[in-house]
Amino acid sequence: MVTISGGRFSISNSDNSVLNGVTFKGIGTDILNQAGGTVTVRKGLTLQPIMRFDNGSKMAFDGSQVFAEGDLSFEGTAKNAIKMTDGTDLTLGTAVSPTNPFPGKVTVIRGNAANAVIGEKSSDPMKTNTIKVVGELSLSGDDYTIAANRFINEGKGLGV
Repeated sequence: MVTISGGRFSISNSDNSVLNGVTFKGIGTDILNQAGGTVTVRKGLTLQPIMRFDNGSKMAFDGSQVFAEGDLSFEGTAKNAIKMTDGTDLTLGTAVSPTNPFPGKVTVIRGNAANAVIGEKSSDPMKTNTIKVVGELSLSGDDYTIAANRFINEGKGLGV
């Protein structure tokens, strides 16, 4: 877990950046993925601040996991901002349960990109990519494409 009180946590513009089972907490904190880089997420991600992506940077999910809650703001013009490796099951949000009275909410804010793409289809015919919403998914901006082999919505719904 990374706790920051205000300020900015910057990830370099490399394709070798990895967040492995990370929770970011801190009011007023920005996490910046710099222009041109790809940050790969493994073993889940929870964001309480907003994660901002500069022009051309992307997020990739590697392996089946949960993106429990957080806000992603893609501020540049990259169309395929959220990528998936072959065989990935990506769960967005957390479901309401007796021990979890509030669903986890994932918000995606699109910048200048037209027809922003969330996810991608597996190129391996023996593997499928699935995006499953169990909490709440909120999309801000126009024209989104969910591009997984399978899309399942068991959550609160898509807010646009």
